[in-house]
Amino acid sequence: MSKPDAIKNLVVNRKATHEFFIHDRFEAGIALRGSEVKSLRMGRGNLQEAHVRLRSDGAWLMGCHISPYAQANINNHEPTRPRQLLLHHHLLLQLQLLLVQYRTDLIVYKTLYDFGRQF
Repeated sequence: MSKPDAIKNLVVNRKATHEFFIHDRFEAGIALRGSEVKSLRMGRGNLQEAHVRLRSDGAWLMGCHISPYAQANINNHEPTRPRQLLLHHHLLLQLQLLLVQYRTDLIVYKTLYDFGRQF
């Protein structure tokens, strides 16, 4: 089989650039379940109410709606559950400093799928 494009936009929050001033951009992974990955690959996610909350146990994506996958069994995911963001510790400290310094919010601009990653 041929290799697909390296990176694909799954969901984009187009209103974010109009409603907010984008100071910095960071890239983070998201801990997802199997049905959530399939649903996002079909483009069935919504970032309109999504924001990031920093807690003592890491960064969490709140308010992101991922529609249930139709072909999944009864153990399908909850659409608006909190999802953990996968960040390095030094980046978490940098984000905490920016939140205190600028008194601002962290929003999600877009979700990407990277086909080139090999784990």
